[in-house]
Amino acid sequence: MFGTQIGEVEVQGFELELVSRINKQLAINASYGLTDSEVTKSATAVEVGLELPVTPKHKASMFVDYSFLDGSLKGFGLGAGVRYTSESQGALLGAFTPVVYTGEASTLVDAVIRYDLDDWRFSINGSNVFGKEYVARCAGPAGCTYGAGRQVIATVVRRF
Repeated sequence: MFGTQIGEVEVQGFELELVSRINKQLAINASYGLTDSEVTKSATAVEVGLELPVTPKHKASMFVDYSFLDGSLKGFGLGAGVRYTSESQGALLGAFTPVVYTGEASTLVDAVIRYDLDDWRFSINGSNVFGKEYVARCAGPAGCTYGAGRQVIATVVRRF
């Protein structure tokens, strides 16, 4: 298959990030990103002015993690977080895509519970813990993709 990329896009935006650790017990990680994209030049005139496909305008996340350092719960830790991604176009409007489909906005929750003992860490990590089903990308009537479902992973790690 042969092809030549032609055209130009302009992408502007910003990102903010907060990383904080309080008394070695509480960790907070948060971020927000704004992306404004636009096709500025194309061989297909109808594409000019459109947003780039699969480029959400807003992305935000926050994760809070707490570790017990003293008492009967010493070594235990737990955390929870939320991730948000706004909707995004699945393709550019054109001769082969007369209708543009949109991937859904999604808000997902993640969590972790762990226990540290000397050189060992035992943990259970959950991603999309509520099992939300959503269409992450939709390029056409037969080209839609669901986002990742619930995942729960148990790990045992030994530090040397």
